[in-house]
Amino acid sequence: MTKNAAAARYPSSWAAFVGISGQIFMALAVLLGAAGLVIYLSGNELALMLIIVGFGVFVSAIGLLTAARGAR
Repeated sequence: MTKNAAAARYPSSWAAFVGISGQIFMALAVLLGAAGLVIYLSGNELALMLIIVGFGVFVSAIGLLTAARGAR
């Protein structure tokens, strides 16, 4: 898909929204991963679920940022 075709398909406001959403998801993934790691190292094994959820949010953030890049 060329840049012009992508621009015609998605308005620029959509690309900005998806880009900001991707950045928010990335920050959330870092916070979840860090909190999960700190809680896990303090002895709570259930905190591994926070790390796994953080990884899932990270993958979603990569997808959103890739979509925003393609929409420009």
